[in-house]
Order: sequence, then structure tokens, then C-alpha cells
Amino acid sequence: MNSISKLLSPFTFRNGATVKNRLGVAPMTNTQSQSDGSLGGDEFDWLEQLASGQFGLVMTCASHVCKTGQAWVGQLGIYDDSYIPGLKKIADMFKAHNTVGLVQLFHGGSRCPQRITGVQPCSASEFHLPIAGFEVPRPLTIAEIDKIIQAFADAAERADQVSDYSRY
Repeated sequence: MNSISKLLSPFTFRNGATVKNRLGVAPMTNTQSQSDGSLGGDEFDWLEQLASGQFGLVMTCASHVCKTGQAWVGQLGIYDDSYIPGLKKIADMFKAHNTVGLVQLFHGGSRCPQRITGVQPCSASEFHLPIAGFEVPRPLTIAEIDKIIQAFADAAERADQVSDYSRY
């Protein structure tokens, strides 16, 4: 099989999920969702363009797992059950186009501006960068790290709720 034929052939992952081809779109943060993190029309239309464009796999933009992990205005949220209808709409659209969809789970850490989150950015430790407007992050506590880990797990559960694994 030549390289083009292989690129256009299906691929099955170990979990049984099969993509129609080996063409995939990596996540691109395009800030097209609503300011509250709910799915925006432009975000949905962008993802549908990709799915209908014959890609076998499409990943969403960075979707923040907790409010304080939001790095950009217009970033898709997945930190609350109120986002499930939008996520379900995306999942159903991917299925309609026979495209495997993945959601990128994200926490912006030191790149989460206080003007968006309402709190000082956080990181493993305090550090300084010679960048105009840089906000010095505060170090996370062990309890906060545990809470963020749980936020990733909860977000993964939400993504799983809207998935239709019966097709694999």
C-alpha cells in the first residue's frame, strides 16, 4: 500500500474506535464560543466544516475544566453540567459526519489572566517573566492540585456522557 492509500485508509484504535481515514485536525483555540464558555455558533460551524471536510478525527479547541483554568475569552467550557447540551450537539454532529471527535481538556495555569477568572493565575511555583502585562502566578497548594485533578476527571466524565461508544 502506498503512502496516500495508507493515509486514506481506516485505522482502528486499541479501544475499538475506528476512524474512516488517518487525517486528523489538532485542536486550535479560536475563541469562537460564548464568553460564559457555552458553545458558540461560530465554534460549532467551524467544527462542522472540519468534520464535513472528510477528516477522520477532529479535536475541539482547548476546553477549560474549571472556571479558574480559562485562558481566553470565548473559550469552550466543560467544567459544569450546563455545558452538556452544547457538547452533545458537537458529538451528534461528529457522528452524523462519521468523524471521531475528541475534546481537548485544558487548564491554562499561569496563562489564566485575572481579568477573565477573577483570581491570580496559578502554577507549580511563583515565577517572573520579562513580558509586558505578565501576571506573576501563585503556587498551588496540594489541595488545589487535587481539586484540579478532580476537575479533569469530572470533565472527562462529561465528555463521556455525550459520546456514543455504541458505534465502535
